[in-house]
Amino acid sequence: MLKRTVKITSLLVSMASLISIIPVQAADYQKVDTQEGTIYSSLAKGKGIFIDGEINGQDEAVYWISDDGKYNKIDGIETGDSLKDLLLNKYLEINEGGQDFTYVDITDNYKIKDYDVRLDLESTEAQLLKAHIRHDNDGRFDESKYKSAEFTSYYKKEGSANFLSASSGLSLFQIPLKKARLNKETVSSIYSDAQGNYVDADYNLGNLKVYTTTGSSVSIKNTEDTYEIDQNGKTYQLQATIKENKEITDISDNVYRFADLTIYKKEKGTDDNYAPITAKDGFKFGKDNFAVDGTVTVMQLFSKTAATDAIDGIKYSKNSVIYFIADKDGNKDYLIGKSNSDQSALSKIGATAGGKTKITGNDKGFCSIYLDSTNKKIYAETFTLKAKNGFNYLDIGDHDSSDVVSADSIYTAGGSAWFINDGYIENWDGDKHFKKLYRVDGSMSNFSVSSKDNMIAWNEDSKGYSVIHNVATKTDATTKTTATTTTTTTGAAVTVGTTDTTAVGTTTTTGWVLGQNNTWNYVLENGTKKTGWLKDNGSWYYLKADGIMATGWANDNSTWYYLNGSGAMKTGWINDGNAWYYCDASGAMLYNTTIDGYVLGTNGAWIK
Repeated sequence: MLKRTVKITSLLVSMASLISIIPVQAADYQKVDTQEGTIYSSLAKGKGIFIDGEINGQDEAVYWISDDGKYNKIDGIETGDSLKDLLLNKYLEINEGGQDFTYVDITDNYKIKDYDVRLDLESTEAQLLKAHIRHDNDGRFDESKYKSAEFTSYYKKEGSANFLSASSGLSLFQIPLKKARLNKETVSSIYSDAQGNYVDADYNLGNLKVYTTTGSSVSIKNTEDTYEIDQNGKTYQLQATIKENKEITDISDNVYRFADLTIYKKEKGTDDNYAPITAKDGFKFGKDNFAVDGTVTVMQLFSKTAATDAIDGIKYSKNSVIYFIADKDGNKDYLIGKSNSDQSALSKIGATAGGKTKITGNDKGFCSIYLDSTNKKIYAETFTLKAKNGFNYLDIGDHDSSDVVSADSIYTAGGSAWFINDGYIENWDGDKHFKKLYRVDGSMSNFSVSSKDNMIAWNEDSKGYSVIHNVATKTDATTKTTATTTTTTTGAAVTVGTTDTTAVGTTTTTGWVLGQNNTWNYVLENGTKKTGWLKDNGSWYYLKADGIMATGWANDNSTWYYLNGSGAMKTGWINDGNAWYYCDASGAMLYNTTIDGYVLGTNGAWIK
């Protein structure tokens, strides 16, 4: 196995069987059959499920259930190893124990990579970011600290968080400042994507209103400028700092994090040093009751898109909004998922201290979760971001609670909490209650979920497991109908559409059809297969001369294009293997040119 060193290992991938795929029904919950087999460890990640166990009548082996619903048996991976992460929805990162890892490319016939993929990805992103920072910096960052340093040392890895996960490749760096801030902070928080595009999150505060008891107000827009405000016949100069606390999630173009905000003041025209404002100074955030009192933890929304201008050469977020953990009247409030020692939050739900916490979210709202490890109970509440009279706050809803089989981990997917208890798989309904979605055997005590359509429950001792894996085909651009795939107990796969039922691999249905050897075709109304370029739901796909949808690099009329694992054409910077390429807005790969200061060679690969 790969011990952080180069190795070459053969890999055999076989399609062992099809899983039971359970379509969601209109009933309160769906009964899920139990399959025979002993699972020792499993983890749902992305659109697939990793399994180490004795299933399909075979001896112990390692499988990856892919998003097409097949068990892919992977040779070259030792049983007893466990999945740590899925990097960029492409590489399985398998932990062999300690710091030893193996990487499997699920988009390339499950080949084992003969290098440390995570280290390579992190190093590449750090190198790209370093190049951008060196090009842009005009005094904000201390060049002497990073000029010759490896940027990987500036990665901010919070607890068990792993960067470059999922599809965004979003990473957090702490870059040394040229001048320390008022809060003595010597670094600034840089959020970067896999291509090295970045924003400095510690500059833009949006439109943060500060009021005095005498009615004066000022909008603090950033952490560099000085702002003036009058109170009781005196003029005060204000400055602000914001410091990374903890990233919560990123949704579309926005990042959400907890951050520590401090407002400082000194009287204008004096030699006084800036000092943090306290409650006795009589300043408020908004017109209501939330007093400016030392450092306060806030929730900040900021965009990954950079503003058109810069601060000392460095790009910062185009948009930023500060939200206070308070109610609409400015009274302090408490999130049960923020801290496992917050006595006010714990008193609200009557839970035991020392449990596990988690906050997740989606575009509709956020879910705050507390897992009482001692009493095996889970609590959840919904909160949304609101504003009243210029004061931004969290509208925190009622909480609900339930017993849980296991209090080892909090499972989240799709911005919601999930758990298994007494034979039911339940999740937070996004409002006020837990809802039962699936019924499994009551002995199931282990559980993993990555989405509402991808999860597994099992019990090693009872030798049974249940898989929920709802696989939707591509949407027909003409009829807008979607088919779902299901299987019978004999393993014969069928495609059930809205108007007819056909066997997988036939071409009697128009639109996208999954054919033999797990390849996609697009069938026209006359029954022929589409070839060439096709635009579907906003994305471009390329159908080869035999009608098979292309993935990876495809050449059309002497121009190279890159199609991702789902067949959609990609633009911008693309990392393939150990090289970076650039495809313009039309999708065409560029070569023998310079993009953003990076030189592309004759084969299109970035050379310097």
